[in-house]
Amino acid sequence: MLLVGFLQAPRERLSTNRPDLAGFEDAFVAGVDKHDRIMADIAATYHQRFLRLDRSRFPDDWFLDNCHLKEPGEAEKSRQISEAVLALLKTDAADGQDRP
Repeated sequence: MLLVGFLQAPRERLSTNRPDLAGFEDAFVAGVDKHDRIMADIAATYHQRFLRLDRSRFPDDWFLDNCHLKEPGEAEKSRQISEAVLALLKTDAADGQDRP
């Protein structure tokens, strides 16, 4: 199992396409940080993996709004997840581990 963190636009762009979110930027940033910590804790507790996507690989203009991506962003997200899954499969195979 691979748990994947939540990806959102940078703080400065959270309300660009969603003006109704203006003033809540700090809460959204804190919420995603908390979400990722919880997911990482769950993964550690159950001996699973957690992936925090590399935000630096998502240019700001790939975000449609606060969290939805244009096609290039979805492709990058898929690429990062695929790479992580393949690396885990190789690691588990090399270790002789069979995970459910």
